[in-house]
Amino acid sequence: MKRRLLKTIMFGSIILLSFTVNAQGPPNPPEDPSLDGGPVGGSAPLDDGAILLIFTALVWGGYKSHLAYKKQEATTVI
Repeated sequence: MKRRLLKTIMFGSIILLSFTVNAQGPPNPPEDPSLDGGPVGGSAPLDDGAILLIFTALVWGGYKSHLAYKKQEATTVI
């Protein structure tokens, strides 16, 4: 009974919160978007995020290969 009530409350809150997320639309663009100096369509700094993603992947890959090397070294008997 408690589990069903909890599921109902969770489902209802997800439905209600999803309506409030889409309550407002984006603002209207200015008359001439190129006046601010940035390219038309936005100037999101994607290069910083890509560098962070690549660095994180390299660290994770190095850690995993180090663990695999230690495991192989521990099981190798000479």
